[in-house]
Amino acid sequence: MDKTGVIYILTNPSFPEYVKIGYADDIDKRLQQLNRSECVPFAFRVYATYEVSSRLSDLKIHSIIDKLNPNLRSIENFNGKQRVREFYAMSPEDAYSILEAIAEIHGCADKLKRIAMDEAQKQAEEIAQEIDAEHKERQSPFRFSMCNIQPGEEIEYCNNPEIKCTVVDDKTVSYQGQSYSLSSLAQLLTGSKYSVAGPRYFKYKGASLTLLGSLFSCRASCKRARTAAFYARTRFYLNSGLVQISSGRNGLECPQSLAAPGFPAFDEAARNDLLQPRICQ
Repeated sequence: MDKTGVIYILTNPSFPEYVKIGYADDIDKRLQQLNRSECVPFAFRVYATYEVSSRLSDLKIHSIIDKLNPNLRSIENFNGKQRVREFYAMSPEDAYSILEAIAEIHGCADKLKRIAMDEAQKQAEEIAQEIDAEHKERQSPFRFSMCNIQPGEEIEYCNNPEIKCTVVDDKTVSYQGQSYSLSSLAQLLTGSKYSVAGPRYFKYKGASLTLLGSLFSCRASCKRARTAAFYARTRFYLNSGLVQISSGRNGLECPQSLAAPGFPAFDEAARNDLLQPRICQ
């Protein structure tokens, strides 16, 4: 019998859309090897392991995934040669469910282990999400008009609801007699040395501006897509306050008080048909 090793699922905040699935005789040594590189901003972490007795077990897993969806594998051509990687464009939860199914079929569910994040890993993931949010904000700057927030209305600082500022125009607020962008005011209030994603630090009627921006962006995407069922479902949840918008790997809920203006109410039949919350992506 071959030496026992593990099939692993690794994640990295540097590229949250991908997981790495491979085999290692010693997962700790493999992790050290991967994390020696200075080319990746954040370290890999072990999401799950599945104990096996064959070195080729990971190739069988790769084969299964490739047959299910060949487009998930990271493949590129470099200097005329094809490079096939162990990275897959899927969530760690989906990768885990594949291993879970295999483990259950073989009666080896006890060999499968999900590894909890430690505090350092949680902090790294939060930093990566912050960087991603700032990048998206630069690509598509937040505007108050996109959320139907009018000049003269007040927003509050998330870390201290007593701190309020007044919307001046589409991109500017007034605080203590001075005009600021959301990012510059957030940087002032947090004392950060670096630029921050302003909308993440402010709320309007109890909901973060980031969430509201996501809600209305979702509505616009539904309109552009002209997908009637998907648009109707989104419209219903916007009205009912049951909306969930994906943010990284976490769902954020819109409070009941923030039904979106401009959407007609659904009748009871439509509401009953759409009671199960869905994640709008």
